[in-house]
Amino acid sequence: MGKVANPPLRTELPRKVLSQLDPKLAELYSQLPSALASRISVLVKEALRHRIHPNRVLKFAFLYARAERLVQDDAVSKEHTKRSKLELAGAIHGLGTGYQDDVEAKQRYRRGRRARQQIKASLEAVRGKWRAFEQVVQ
Repeated sequence: MGKVANPPLRTELPRKVLSQLDPKLAELYSQLPSALASRISVLVKEALRHRIHPNRVLKFAFLYARAERLVQDDAVSKEHTKRSKLELAGAIHGLGTGYQDDVEAKQRYRRGRRARQQIKASLEAVRGKWRAFEQVVQ
């Protein structure tokens, strides 16, 4: 028996609500991506119990659903940024495991940074001694 692909679920607004909407709002709602339209329809159905006109509810439900989506996307983006930085730090210091080993990437980066700072401090000391030597020679 083969698997049948399920179409994406889209929760629709009831016809009663759609008929009460401003025609422009109804048209815009019909053009929304299914995930956003589904979330809006859930929010509108919850708010209709309080006898608020669907035009007003739909506008605020759109803003609320969009804000929820942006927060979710930002969280994913922050996590991706963090992992990318760790992967880059690991790659700079010869750790080829990428995302799998965040702790090791952090440790290698910190050790490498500390080593660079120590080398810089040593070179500054040598440079200072060289300047003093040059002054004595002159």
